[in-house]
Amino acid sequence: MNSLLKLTSSKEVSIKKAATACIAASTELAEIHVEMRRRDLLETIVSLLATQEPPEVQDEAAFTIANLAKDFALKADIRKAGGVKALVKLLPSTDPDVKKNVALALSSLLEDFTNRSEIRYVNGLAPLLELLGADFPEIQENTLMSLILSAEDQANRVEIRKLNGVKRLIDMLSQDLPELHQWTLICLSKCLEDCETVNIFPEIGGLPPIIKMLASEDIRNKKNASLVISKVAKTERNQAFIRDAGAVPILIASLNHADFGVVSHAAMAMGHLAKNEITQLELNKLGLVEVLVKLTGHEDVEICRHATFALSSLCLNAKARLKVKTTESIGAIMRLLTLEDPQTLVNASDCIANLAEDTPNRLDIVKSGGVAALLSILNKLLNYHLSAKYWLRNELSPENIIKTGFYDLGSAGANLDQIKGLPTLHELKSIPVDKRREVLCIDFDKDTHLNLLCQAANQQLATLTPRQQIVKFLPSSVTLWEAQSNQLPSPNSSSSLKSQS
Repeated sequence: MNSLLKLTSSKEVSIKKAATACIAASTELAEIHVEMRRRDLLETIVSLLATQEPPEVQDEAAFTIANLAKDFALKADIRKAGGVKALVKLLPSTDPDVKKNVALALSSLLEDFTNRSEIRYVNGLAPLLELLGADFPEIQENTLMSLILSAEDQANRVEIRKLNGVKRLIDMLSQDLPELHQWTLICLSKCLEDCETVNIFPEIGGLPPIIKMLASEDIRNKKNASLVISKVAKTERNQAFIRDAGAVPILIASLNHADFGVVSHAAMAMGHLAKNEITQLELNKLGLVEVLVKLTGHEDVEICRHATFALSSLCLNAKARLKVKTTESIGAIMRLLTLEDPQTLVNASDCIANLAEDTPNRLDIVKSGGVAALLSILNKLLNYHLSAKYWLRNELSPENIIKTGFYDLGSAGANLDQIKGLPTLHELKSIPVDKRREVLCIDFDKDTHLNLLCQAANQQLATLTPRQQIVKFLPSSVTLWEAQSNQLPSPNSSSSLKSQS
């Protein structure tokens, strides 16, 4: 390796290229060799990405980084060595092989969360979007993979929208590139996590190509088009657009498809569309209740989960609730409360709550042991949402492990009849500052004081074995930490929302 690194500084282009190609070939091993973790190697490879280097060298250097970045630990090291910034500078290259391997390297690096922010900081999203218009499908596919990972970051989703990236993706669906359509649809589904993108999607011509893909014979396109529809259908206005575009009959037909993924995504889309009152009438006429009830007993967990969600939405309609009653389907819905999947339990509980709007259904639910069943799953569900459990119960169980994202806004109080639900952090932040209550937020990633406390407790607890000693130690440890923390500057996290904008 030392000899190869030395040769990469040769003034002879052919020697430099050959040395870089040898290093690139060495990185294709299934497991990264310890020699490949050397900092001087990373710095040398990144330097070979310089814009003044010959394209043949840039191509091999980018391929080397693509291989090295398969090792998760090296993704951060490559970023720290300036790798992401150097790759972005090569995106406008005129050489197709350089473009292909640069996009490939970025797609591997962007599996790291911090690298997703980095590509935005170095203004890499705009030139990346330009590669969607490349002449070679290999370049476009690598670009789509990079954009899919970039769009996992909310700030990147906003940036992609502002750069007209969503429109570019929609236009790709109209091109004769069938091998790329599935990735384009997945990328769109990621971008549609942004609320404003959802709002503008019909106006920028997003629905016609999606409906076309929905009717496609290609299983991957059909499945991913349903996923896109499920994201677009989150607003009432879009639900009407989707219905008028003729998507409903296609989605219902997809519920009988042989592929589990197609059925699951179609059911998820129906769950959002069925919240629209006009659509509910059409769905009832098309016999959707019976189809969904049957799917709630499906062996596939996701199909069962999403079918229950769709049935819950449909049961907002009185005629649908009557259909459930007349087809004696309440028992099938009650059996869902015995399953283990937490989201299915939530969806089934919502469905039962909607059914209970009618007195005959309420009686059937009670006779079927519904009250006892709902009470029995309450603890199970609360264990998946510790903030809600602490809010309601004022205590947690020994097996409940607090993680980043836990928040405490005080007690729900004794009068549970007046409680509508636990406010989310997003909802709490929307309250005017002068009316905002203090909320304790736990963030192990950023709160240095909290981490110091945990480290101190772990060190001390490692030396204690009798339970009595441990119980005696914990209060004194917290008291000592509180005394020390009073002498430290205020932490950035685990503070009250009242002090945050």
